[in-house]
Parts: sequence; structure tokens; C-alpha cells
Amino acid sequence: MGRLFLSKQKYDEPESSDGHSDISSLPSWYERLQKPSSYRIEEDIRQSDYDIPYRSFQRCYSRVLASYTDTFLSLTKPHMRELQARFHDPNVPDNIQQQQIKIDVAVRKLSDLSANTFIMYKRLKVKRLTPPFYLHQQFLVHLGAKNTSKLLDLYFDLPEPRPLYLKREEFERLMSLILRLKISGDHRALIPRVVEVYEDIRQNGNGIDLTPFEETKYFSLLLNSWKEEGLLQEEKYDKVLSLKFDSKKNLKFCPAMWNIMLTHFPEKSEEIMMMMANETGITRSTSEIFLRHLRTYDEFNNALELMKLKYFHVDPWLMDIILERYIDFGKSNEALQLLSETLTVFKDISALNWTFSTQKFQRTELFKIDNLNKTFQQLHNEMPDKPFTWLRYKFKPSPLTVGKLLVSLKHDDQKLKLLGLMKKQDIPLVNKFAVQLLRDCSFRSLPIILELVNSSINFNSQLHIVFKDSRYNISYLSGFICDQRNPLLELKEIFRQSIRIYDDNVDLADSDGNRAAVADQLVRLNDEIKSA
Repeated sequence: MGRLFLSKQKYDEPESSDGHSDISSLPSWYERLQKPSSYRIEEDIRQSDYDIPYRSFQRCYSRVLASYTDTFLSLTKPHMRELQARFHDPNVPDNIQQQQIKIDVAVRKLSDLSANTFIMYKRLKVKRLTPPFYLHQQFLVHLGAKNTSKLLDLYFDLPEPRPLYLKREEFERLMSLILRLKISGDHRALIPRVVEVYEDIRQNGNGIDLTPFEETKYFSLLLNSWKEEGLLQEEKYDKVLSLKFDSKKNLKFCPAMWNIMLTHFPEKSEEIMMMMANETGITRSTSEIFLRHLRTYDEFNNALELMKLKYFHVDPWLMDIILERYIDFGKSNEALQLLSETLTVFKDISALNWTFSTQKFQRTELFKIDNLNKTFQQLHNEMPDKPFTWLRYKFKPSPLTVGKLLVSLKHDDQKLKLLGLMKKQDIPLVNKFAVQLLRDCSFRSLPIILELVNSSINFNSQLHIVFKDSRYNISYLSGFICDQRNPLLELKEIFRQSIRIYDDNVDLADSDGNRAAVADQLVRLNDEIKSA
């Protein structure tokens, strides 16, 4: 880092001999997380006096970005007419066209997506060489075939520098193909060869560079190839550091690569996060990575406070991470309070639908969320008195995470409170968590558990479908399946355990109507099992 000087202040950090503070000696933002913290996000949300959030993310996204363009980007009427003339669908009503154009203008101003697009644009401009005719024809034949192994062999039969002997569209098709290859399954044997292709492009591209997406794929394949070779963790870690700092063409890490590194080297998490903090600022992506790997409750709360200072908002995926980390730190009471305060601000969200998101859809939504956060930052910079709030739009908390919280609660009253919130807001109950609850369940909790089970049958059926679909995060979703064969078997186990509790309390007085309610729900559940 270059030496940047600040005017003399009363800093705790050391000063240089000329009486100025050297910013390179100041602690990184990761080091600032180590101090004790009194910040509590649940208290912040409870005390918020901001207006009621937008009714959906899409409405918030379109309104805020369009308003930002109107207020700060000065889109003139002639420019608007010019952009409308190039609009992709002229049949869209004029007002919708204009709003979409304003959103696109704001996105281009704020987003970092251009990192991939710009590199692809630059390499399309690189002048190509004329390839040997026969080799080139063979390569083209296999580029459209399914024999990827032969295609990679033909790539290495080309003379050096190989990337320059492929036409622009041929090179892009090759990169698209190997970007789609899976690490597991039939493609495992191809990993070393694909790594060699990426390394050849990195060393001999002559202006043809890899995009951050492609470098992330290369890094992931490289780590897996070292694992297949049986290298020790320390050897792999040293190789990564060499690749990152000592090689002729250093590998610049993007957030996804830091995440991969932390996943592969959990024992080095503190060292990796310190490197990460020295290289990158706090973004939505880096914050998520840090929150997942921080080791203490103080670090966690300090990270949330830093995110607040950056004017981030709580999105559905961030809420999942926060609740899960509360549980990890043994703070389920605080997690329940946060969820309760959030639902209080949202008021009635029972009509909102919660759906399983494909990994592709999630990446698209997170890109939009990052743009929205950047818009809020710009708005606060322009209007310093604008009130801050964590909650910008309504969303239904994930039933998967709410279920984790439910089974982590220690006291029956807390479980009943959360079950009541789930019933009121129509949050489904995962069968696996219902089974866990029934193993140690008071009779007064049984009616509402069974009611939620009966109302969540469609949700659990859908869970069993998507957890086998490669478009979704299978490794994550499989953790919420009690019996992978059929959700009907889960319902039978719930029915069996409920009957046991019902019979064990046969002598219990029914002054509050609990036994009648349980009987009614058991009949409904039994009918569902018989009809399946």
C-alpha cells in the first residue's frame, strides 16, 4: 500500500517522524472487529421509526433505482428518446419502458458486473493468427461434439500462443464449455487437463485474459486437482500463496475465490480473512463471507455495525446468515427477538409466498441486492439526514432457517411463541424439525405442531422434489430431509410420535380443548397419509 498521510490527530496508532499519521499503519477493518461490542441489530430494528417497508423486493428495487436516476443522473428527454428507440421490446408500454431504462442507467453507473463483460470485450478486440487448416477443422468438429477430452487434446495440438489461433467466437465457445464442466461425476478425469487449458491462457494469452468467473473456476479446479494428488493441507496452502503473490502472473482474488479458500482451509481462516481485509473493502459479498467465518460473538456484532455504517440492508439471504450465526453462538433467544421484531415491522406477511430459489436465480438476485445497497449508499451520501433502516422491503423468512431456530430454543414457552408466529404468518414447518420437536414435546405444543404439519404438506413435497434437482443447492437442501425416500414416510413418523404423546396424556383434563384439537389434527393427518 502506498503511503497516504493524514493531518495530525490524536490517534492511538504510531506516527511517522514528520508528525503525520501513516494510513498504512492503521488497523484493517478486519482487525477493528476484534474489540468488544455492544451493538445489537435486534434492538436497532425495534427502535427504527422508518416508514413501512416496500411490499416486495422488486417494487423497492425498481422504485429506488429509478428515483436515483431521476434525481442524480440527469437523464435528458432527448437521451431518453434515444434509449427508447433501442429498447429490446417496443411493445412494452411507454411508462414501463422508461422505468426499465432508468433502472438500467443506474445499474451501469453502480454495478461491478462490467468486470467480466469488459474483459470479454477486450479479448474480442485482440487480433487473431491464422491456424493450421487441418488442426483447425478437427478442433471445430469436436467443438460441437460431446467428446470434451478429444477437444482439449486438439487444443494443445495448436501451436503457441494457442489462444491466438482460435477465432473470437471459437474461443468464447470453448470457454463457455469448460466453464460448465462439473467437478464431480463424469468430468472428474478431465480436471487436470482443464487446469492446463486455463494455465496456458493465463501464461500465453497475449491480451486474452480470463474473466473473474473463469479464474474462480480455475482456482476451484486447481484446488481439487491438488486434493486428488494427495497433497497435504500445508502444501496446498503454500501453493496458493505462491500463485497469489510470487508467480509471474498473480491471481487476483474476487469474493467467490476468497470463499473457496476459506472453505478449503478452515484452519487458516483468521490469516485468510486478514489478507482479504487488506485487499478488499466491505461489500455485500465480502460481508457475507466474513459473517459465515467469524469466530466470536463480538466480531459478529462489530461486522454488523460496520455493515450498518455502509448503509446495507437486511435481505432474505443475509437474514438467514444472521439467524444461523446467532444459533452458532448459542444466542437463540436473540435470534427469536430479531425475528419477532422483523415480523412486527413487516406486520402481516401471511399472503407472501416463499419459494425455493435455483442457484442461478439466487446469483441474479444477489447482484440486484448489491446494486440496491450501492444506491442506498449514494442516497445517504447525497442526503446525510436520510434515516437509516435495516428493513427496506417485506420478505418471508426462510422456513428452513426458522426451523433451525425452532429446534435450537431450549424453553417450551419460546418454542410456543415461535410456533405461534409461524402459524400467524403462514411459515411452513419442515417435517424433519417436526420429528425433532415431537421427541421432547409438551402436550400443549402438540396441537399447533400438528396444525403446522398439516398446512405444510405441499411445502415438504416440494422440498423432496428440489433437493434432487441439480439447479438447486442439493448439499444444503439435503440437510432438511428426514427420510430421502418419500415425504409420506416422514408424515407416518410424525403421526406415530403424535399418537404416543396423545396416549401418554390420556388422563389429562381437557379444560382448554387441547385433546380435541389434537384429535382433529390427527384425523386430518391420517386422511392425508391414506390418500397418498
